[in-house]
Amino acid sequence: MLTPHSLHQQLLQWHYHSPSPFQMYPKIEIFANENFKRWQERVHSLLDIHGVAYVLTESQPSATADAKTQESWQYANKVCRHTILQTLSNELFDVYCSSKEGKAIWEALVTKFTAEDATKQIFVVGKYNQWQMTDDKEMKIQITEYQMLLEDLKNEDINLPEKFAAGMMIEKLPESWADYKNNLKHKEKNYTIDELVKHILIEDSNKRELRATKAKEMAFKTNLVQSNNKRLNKANVKEWVVDSGATRHICANREAFSSYTPIGDNEEVVYLGDSRTANVLGKGKVFLKLTSGKTLAQ
Repeated sequence: MLTPHSLHQQLLQWHYHSPSPFQMYPKIEIFANENFKRWQERVHSLLDIHGVAYVLTESQPSATADAKTQESWQYANKVCRHTILQTLSNELFDVYCSSKEGKAIWEALVTKFTAEDATKQIFVVGKYNQWQMTDDKEMKIQITEYQMLLEDLKNEDINLPEKFAAGMMIEKLPESWADYKNNLKHKEKNYTIDELVKHILIEDSNKRELRATKAKEMAFKTNLVQSNNKRLNKANVKEWVVDSGATRHICANREAFSSYTPIGDNEEVVYLGDSRTANVLGKGKVFLKLTSGKTLAQ
């Protein structure tokens, strides 16, 4: 059974025979307004190991308490106060160093930063919910952003089940990935985050290759049309090429018509050899003078 006297003896023995109560706190990250819960747990664990954490919740004994109890509490309080202050940033040290009780410093820190942590949790959760992938940013970068959001949640003690986190990652893919998303949803396999990342990167690589191929095809078609237009523009509209197998004869010179009837916009079209169409502007007769001297009406 631990009595005030035995605790006092234990503390004195530890005080005189241990190297320094707190050679260990260099291992504790200095608290500077970030990750309070992590710092709180590490400091409390250190104090608890050395049997002095009780003063963080117990006030100073009354004046009627025996001397040994008073002495034990005083020593434990000094250890707790010293440890807390030595693991605070300079800014926080200046705020709390005037307090002489470890309990008062501890409670003030808990009150302040527990409330701030709750506010930060709401912010981190909201950021995670609102984040969405887009088509205008590289997929690898967006995957890294998602993984960082998961880490932010973990730092706030919000640990999402991996299956849930993987499912949300699928939901956050761009709208252009709708077919891919549906295919994954209908598969019986439950992917881990790492497996899903590999799967998505392979699909992204395939999509980029397909876009590059389509871009090349489009560029080729554009060049072909431009080339055909250039040839048409260079053609001499006064020269004729006889093609007796044609179903329609086309004349590009309005002045060559002996009779002419205009046709409304888009009422008739002719199909060209490269599958394009051209509007018919009008119909009529054209008299062609042949090299033999005869005249041909078309």
